[in-house]
Amino acid sequence: MSRSYFVYILANRPRGVLYVGVTNNVARRIFEHRAKIVPGFTSKHGVILLVHVEEYASILEARAREHSLKRWRREWKFELIEQHNPGWRDLTDDISLRSPDAVQRVALRGAVHRRAGAVQKTVLGTIPVLRSITP
Repeated sequence: MSRSYFVYILANRPRGVLYVGVTNNVARRIFEHRAKIVPGFTSKHGVILLVHVEEYASILEARAREHSLKRWRREWKFELIEQHNPGWRDLTDDISLRSPDAVQRVALRGAVHRRAGAVQKTVLGTIPVLRSITP
């Protein structure tokens, strides 16, 4: 069974404080943020709304994307979120937090999103999958 890694963005409100993170289990990690298990930025600022998620097959790709997003300007992050989640809806409603080990699929609507060197596919019932395109 192949492993998935997720880059996610949390917010405290629309266009408010943002947090970018990476995990291999979205449900567990969101549960940890909401329970304030680890003291730090998210617990201090009340950043608990899951507003954006991307799935990667490699931890190296996920960490590279996380690093890239952390260097983005706030406005760019707002635009990214609003492309896929214009209402800043909390996506945790679409994943099960009853069990941190639950299946982590987020229902997002959209089409194929193309960026330099990658294709991001959004399929109803799954988290967008970003895969590199090799010529």
